[in-house]
Amino acid sequence: MPGLTVSPNPATDRIAVGLPQAGAATVALRDLTGRLVLAPAALAADQQVRLPNSLATGTYLLEVHQGSVTAVRRIQKN
Repeated sequence: MPGLTVSPNPATDRIAVGLPQAGAATVALRDLTGRLVLAPAALAADQQVRLPNSLATGTYLLEVHQGSVTAVRRIQKN
C-alpha cells in the first residue's frame, strides 16, 4: 500500500495512520510470533489507533486493510 504512513514510531499510547486514499479501513496488531494482540477493528475517523495499556514494550506488526489491499508496518512500542 504505497503512501501509507504510520507515526510516531516508536509510539507510547497511540499511532496515527495516514491512508493513501479515502475510504474505510480496518487495523489489527500482532506480536512478532503472529499472535493477535489487538483485534481487527475499524479505523477511527481521526485515524488514531490506541495501543492497549497492557501492551508490553517491544516490536509489533500493524496490519492495515483497505478494500482488497493489506499492508503491514513494523512499529515499536515504548
